[in-house]
Amino acid sequence: MPDHVYIITDSVTNSVFDGQVLAPILNKLNQDPTLNIILFSFESRTLTQEQKTTLDNTHPRLKVKLFYRTRYWGRFTLSLCSLSFRHTIRKLESYSITARGPLAGWIALQEINDACSNITIQARGLLAEEYWYANAHQWWKLPLHWLRYRQFRNLEKKVYGKLTAMLPKIVSIEAVSTAMQEYLIKTYNTPKNLLSVAKTDIPDIIPAQKIKIWHDEVRNELTISNDRYIYCYAGSGKAWQCPQQIIDFFIETKKTKIESYLLILTQDTVLFNQLCKKAGLDFKDYTVMHVPHAKLFNYLSAADAGLIFREKHILNWVSRPTKILEYQSVGLKIIHNNTVQILSDISATS
Repeated sequence: MPDHVYIITDSVTNSVFDGQVLAPILNKLNQDPTLNIILFSFESRTLTQEQKTTLDNTHPRLKVKLFYRTRYWGRFTLSLCSLSFRHTIRKLESYSITARGPLAGWIALQEINDACSNITIQARGLLAEEYWYANAHQWWKLPLHWLRYRQFRNLEKKVYGKLTAMLPKIVSIEAVSTAMQEYLIKTYNTPKNLLSVAKTDIPDIIPAQKIKIWHDEVRNELTISNDRYIYCYAGSGKAWQCPQQIIDFFIETKKTKIESYLLILTQDTVLFNQLCKKAGLDFKDYTVMHVPHAKLFNYLSAADAGLIFREKHILNWVSRPTKILEYQSVGLKIIHNNTVQILSDISATS
């Protein structure tokens, strides 16, 4: 059986790694006992020994290769990554590649040979637009940020446009939404026949019986009575995820639904606790906590509705936020502000 190779450049420490990268890999391994997978992660920071050990012990048929990568300053800065990748894969007799994002896609496309049966490039976001969104407010560095923005745009144009069009027999692009497909076609002239919408990394729908068990267990643990209507937010506190809007929505809702309760599952517990305290929320009406990904669905099952608010921006419109999929897997009603295309068929509430 050919080996399958994954390439990522956004780190094994990324908050979505467990759910969006590792979980699909483990599913593949569990479905096919003859399959071997190698995960190449090009890291911008050094991992701790504990993190490395955890990765090494993930699965007996999963090998994790960690390499350092420098900050991106043009395609030439990926040369060392390509060399490291080439040194390992040349020992494989046959393999296929899944590359997450344009940086990983570029590395994969440089090392095509007869042993490679196909390459799938996962378009999970818009790298150039993400960079510009995060840095455009720093007016004193605008010339530098504009240069880097153009470098990322040129990389995306090469990976999603020119190079992919030259290799239609073995390369395909997996977008996260139809809006993302439309963007790639319009912006980078990506061939429509090479595009598809991702399905393999969508969490399974959890059986109602299991949801009920978890619902009762978690409400018991958190001492939340069954007559409370729980609004849940699962995610980080980054500005584009509108943390203040989540608190504001709950305050307004509480005025008319006194039984409302806010459950926030996040790594950014300090920030959300500060926001709740500043808003004057009663401690009896909310919980802010961090839970490991393995337990996330247990806690989501305790809720009645999932919250997802985003700023109006192309980044959000073409995205498929992980939290939407996780909310849907446990049957939560989704409350949103109509800024994500895949939610456009669900009535917006804010």
